[in-house]
Amino acid sequence: MTSEQLLSWLTDHAAALWPIVSALLLVALRSRTPEQWIALGETSPRWQGAIRLLRAVGLDPAKAISAIGQIVTGRVPARSRQIADTVQRATQAPSPPSDPQRGAVRVGALLAICGGVLLATLAGAVLSGCPRLPPVSGCTPRAYRCTDSGRPEVCSSSQRWEPIGDEPCSAAGNVCVVDRTAHCAPMTVTGSADGGAL
Repeated sequence: MTSEQLLSWLTDHAAALWPIVSALLLVALRSRTPEQWIALGETSPRWQGAIRLLRAVGLDPAKAISAIGQIVTGRVPARSRQIADTVQRATQAPSPPSDPQRGAVRVGALLAICGGVLLATLAGAVLSGCPRLPPVSGCTPRAYRCTDSGRPEVCSSSQRWEPIGDEPCSAAGNVCVVDRTAHCAPMTVTGSADGGAL
């Protein structure tokens, strides 16, 4: 299977694959306790943000945006600090109050996130492909013709000769005929096949 076929298969089956991938991620993420993930997040907020992004994408857009903000800024959001503070209170003395601006997303970071989403959308559109159109020939729209291979064609509004049907008429034992429209018609025999000999 080529990479193009694999990509095509993944895009065709994305709706069915996403719940399976999400379930596998949740199983992997539940391999540690919340306290262990909090401890990991305190040492590396970007790593914690990446984990939160994996858990949130497709399930809760607000969590996904918050996680992307954490990855970009490298700061722990207020909710994560509250959970960490609750765990710390149980084990040690209370800490001094934190800065109210800490964890807030700046406008520049928000614009970077929006730009990233826009680029991802454009990349998805490019990867999904555009239809391969025949070249512009300058034909009269809604004109009909038969090709040399016996295939009916119609001129589109963008002045391109578009094939009618999936295969030439000869594949079904017919011939191409232009009679108001181009279409496949059965072959008509005008004389006897043996030339009239007995």
